[in-house]
Formats: sequence, structure tokens, C-alpha cells
Amino acid sequence: MDNQNNSIGFNNQNVPLVNNGIEQIFLGDSYGLFVFKKVEKISTAIYILTGLMSDIEPMKTRLRDLADELIQSSLSMSERVWGEDYLQKNILDSLTEISILFNIAELTKMVSKMNHNILSTELQKMIDFLITSNKKYFVEKQSLLMNSFCLK
Repeated sequence: MDNQNNSIGFNNQNVPLVNNGIEQIFLGDSYGLFVFKKVEKISTAIYILTGLMSDIEPMKTRLRDLADELIQSSLSMSERVWGEDYLQKNILDSLTEISILFNIAELTKMVSKMNHNILSTELQKMIDFLITSNKKYFVEKQSLLMNSFCLK
């Protein structure tokens, strides 16, 4: 048996294996897969940008911890049951804190204005998406509850 095909490594040749695994985890859940893929891109950007910060900078550690929390929460969405919106709230909370910390990082010249603007735009798009989808979910849930209690 070829071990290279069964291992998940850090080189580019194993990326399709990881991506196929993620798609299997979110099989039939395009919403969860979309959230995960966006979170993965945001987390990658956080790691790249914090790589420019000093290793003794506490913000570097906190931002990376938040990126890890984002990935964990978005992966947990694959196990969610309709009605569990706490995962979206966890992601929203992390995104908001990341946004605030990167605002501070830009003001204190730890990241460039250009990098801050790019990341801030993506963070805001994701925050807006989650808020909009939560509102839509709430309306659908209320409608379902009202219909289930109506006598026919």
C-alpha cells in the first residue's frame, strides 16, 4: 500500500486529499461548506499577516488563537442540527474581535493600511453574510413554528 496517498502532509500534493475530505464532511451542506471555505481563507490571511509581527507580541498569539477558534467552529458546523445557531454566533464573535484587533494593529503600524483594508473588507463581508443568514433562518424558523401550531 502506498503511504503517500494516505498521508496528509504540508506539501501541495496532498491538498486535494484534504479538500476532498472537507467536501465529504459537509456533504449536502453548501452553507456549512461555504462558511468553512471563507473561514479557512480568513484564517490563512491572519497567519500570514501575523507572521510579520514580533513573536513576543501578545496580539500575534491572540489573533492566531482566534483563527484556530474560527476553524474549529466552522468545522463543527458539519455536525450541527437545524436550529443550532450558537456556532454562527461563535464565528461572529471571533470575526468581530479579529476585526477590532486588526484595527488596532493598523493604527499602531503592525500591519500596513493596504493589508488591513483587504482583511477588513473580507471580515465585514463574512460578518454581513452571517448576520443576514441568521435573520433569514430566524424568519424561516418562526414560520415553521407558526405553521406547525396552526389547526387545519
